[in-house]
Amino acid sequence: MFVTTQFLDKMNALMKTITINKITTPSTLDILLNKSSFNYTYTQATIDMLKKNLDLKDSLYLIAKEGAEFVAFCSIDRDWWEDGYFFIREILVDPKFQKLGIGKTLMSKCIEHAKDKKAIGVVTETISLTPTRWF
Repeated sequence: MFVTTQFLDKMNALMKTITINKITTPSTLDILLNKSSFNYTYTQATIDMLKKNLDLKDSLYLIAKEGAEFVAFCSIDRDWWEDGYFFIREILVDPKFQKLGIGKTLMSKCIEHAKDKKAIGVVTETISLTPTRWF
């Protein structure tokens, strides 16, 4: 892929207008309602689960915005089946802001948070919506 200087300048200018903040109020998560990622749409049940997990010890929920416009969301918490591990629960970047490094930035901040809390490791789960032939 060939990237022009003009494209990089535009990308850098846009990144300077994006703010990243820690979510501390459960109602802030309501912005996710009906947002979609791949074939997954955030429902009220998902948001309610995120609100519950926001209060977990050492959780970190980050939201990125450009002004009042939603850009991205990422969360990490200790709610994993094995002690000492943190779980990256969610990562969502609005399609208009993809390919700018904002998802990588948010995940890096979450991983650093886990390291600061002396985590043994960080895990996540993924799903493929495309059937895979295993044999």
